[in-house]
Amino acid sequence: MRNILLNKGDFIMEINLKNIKKDKSIDELLEFGIINIDKPSGPTSFKTAEMVKKKLGLRKTSHFGTLDPLVTGVLPVALNRACKLTGWFMKKDKTYVGVMKIHKDIEKKE
Repeated sequence: MRNILLNKGDFIMEINLKNIKKDKSIDELLEFGIINIDKPSGPTSFKTAEMVKKKLGLRKTSHFGTLDPLVTGVLPVALNRACKLTGWFMKKDKTYVGVMKIHKDIEKKE
């Protein structure tokens, strides 16, 4: 399998293709697939999806929601024909998980 490296200035992402289903070709997965990008701080969600599109030589990409440019996190990106699914996914309930670092101990109130 191959890895795909997206590089634009300080913005570098590596897409690891080793864990994909064995019964689908890369071309089939790129035609109707969804990849999760670990979006770094800096580019917009739209720019990130566009970079994926250009690097992979796709006709179309669509992201599943917007992360602010300064925010890092998982950004699902639909590829080619899978872009039709984004509306369906966007209407579904979402759960967000956050991590907070507290600089001093606090007492638990009951």
